[in-house]
Amino acid sequence: MDHQFRRRDLACVIRFCKVGIRQNHHMNNECRTLLSLVTLPARLNRTQAADYLGFEPDHITLLIKAGLLKPLGRPKPNSDKYFAAVKLAELRQDEMWLSRATQFICQHWNDKNSRKSRHSNRATLTTEE
Repeated sequence: MDHQFRRRDLACVIRFCKVGIRQNHHMNNECRTLLSLVTLPARLNRTQAADYLGFEPDHITLLIKAGLLKPLGRPKPNSDKYFAAVKLAELRQDEMWLSRATQFICQHWNDKNSRKSRHSNRATLTTEE
């Protein structure tokens, strides 16, 4: 009986993990390898930083623009950005920063979606007239 219970629990966990990965961004092998390292490289690129912090890679660009995340050096706008692993580790532990970053990203998408819906509503009104 106990053996069947464990198997059922394991199946539930596996199903939950598969759904979670599908709904969030897909964790590829490179991401798994990075997160399983005992010691991170000193600097991480945009994709690695996103995986480490739990954001999408395009969210990193938004966080930089908002001043919530600072890349190393003074990179040009169109160049690759790198981030200090030490600073990312601090931010990853800072619940207030994670909350601000998450709120900023949510607000960004809410604003973008409301602009999109206003534009489509305007287009609908002009076609009806």
